[in-house]
Amino acid sequence: MSTHSPAPAVTNPVRAIAIGSLPVRIGMVCHRARRPLLLIGPPGVGKSELFELLARTLGIELRIVDLSLCEPSDLVGLPHQRDGRTVFAPPAWLPTDGEGIIVFEELNRAERFIQGPVLQLLTARRLNDYALPPGWSCAAAINPDDGNHDVRPLDAAMLSRFVVLNVCADRREWLHWARCNGVHPAVMSVVAADAAAFEHTSPRSWKHASDLVLALLPQERADRELVHETLAGVLPEAWVVVLTESLGRVRDGDLIAVDLLRRCATDAELKARVVLLREHGRTDVLRALADDLRELMASPLDLQRLCTQHDFALANFECLLGLLPGDLREPLQDALVGNPVAARVLEVDFAEMMTTGYQDRGHDRRICEWQRDDLLHHRVRLFVAGLCNHLRTEANLQTLRCTNAGRRLLGRILGDLRPQFRQPLLDCLAGLGLEPILADRRP
Repeated sequence: MSTHSPAPAVTNPVRAIAIGSLPVRIGMVCHRARRPLLLIGPPGVGKSELFELLARTLGIELRIVDLSLCEPSDLVGLPHQRDGRTVFAPPAWLPTDGEGIIVFEELNRAERFIQGPVLQLLTARRLNDYALPPGWSCAAAINPDDGNHDVRPLDAAMLSRFVVLNVCADRREWLHWARCNGVHPAVMSVVAADAAAFEHTSPRSWKHASDLVLALLPQERADRELVHETLAGVLPEAWVVVLTESLGRVRDGDLIAVDLLRRCATDAELKARVVLLREHGRTDVLRALADDLRELMASPLDLQRLCTQHDFALANFECLLGLLPGDLREPLQDALVGNPVAARVLEVDFAEMMTTGYQDRGHDRRICEWQRDDLLHHRVRLFVAGLCNHLRTEANLQTLRCTNAGRRLLGRILGDLRPQFRQPLLDCLAGLGLEPILADRRP
């Protein structure tokens, strides 16, 4: 007689993970392993947006298939004759090359005859005559079968194909997302101020409210009945009242920090609005705007999202610095330089630079230019921070210690740096036991 205990029943995980960076990182692992990821969460929580962020982070394609709208031929293709045999022509949405993720939405609303082909693609990575390219993975998003949604439970065979994550909304993660996606400040203020914001109102509803507020013309903003009834179409009455009050506290054209980071250098109208605030002495508004910008610059998660979405460029940041009063510039530069992910925005290949690229790529000339311009001092500090990070992770550190070429290059870089920028690199080299070879430098 066997003495082994019976295996525990397989159940869905019950712990919910906040929509945000952790599920994205899990999704990256699943894609590399080519294991399908299943997100289970209520409507409007941000499941589709999470897959979009995952694809942007990986730099790959995303194809979303709504199974509630599909017929079997939309998946398996149409049959036709070839050499006396019946073969299936795959639908055009199925990839034939490249790398990406296919996301099946409404999997537990689809009929069984639709789920069957999906199960074959998840299991065998095939659909009749079609084979999923090696660079592609599959995923799905569903609402929970908790009695509140018109869905049917997925059977154990289907669930066993997935890495299953129950996901939920989290205000802190959503506010990070909102700051990087142009959500209106009044909406963010309401959500940030009340822990109950997501209890009976989905993040999607707050985003819809923001879209409506941003679409209001100035004269329409003054029409309280219009604003109230418009917002009542997406929010409960109590939240409409709170949001309307918050809108009354937002003034001066609702300048949004992330919009300035996106297009300050190219949008003349946007620059003119900032200049007008400065000329009219509205330092209170500019200071509040600078506070929002500083939060964005200081947050690794926010800056990573902005960079992933191609919404941050140093040219825009530096254009904005030039428009702000002098006492607001340095805190923004400090926040950016202090962000551990910020050095990558310089797009410097430090490994190449440490071999042949310092002078060949013009880094010595650029460092001298940056040091002459107060509005570019953060670039020098980011360069030093990026070099220090590279040296700390250098696989051939022992070789660098024992050869003159690398130590001589470090000495040249130190010689090019002014004293106020040099100390972090000196501290890094001392900690690593690297002694640079200093040469006489011209003044």
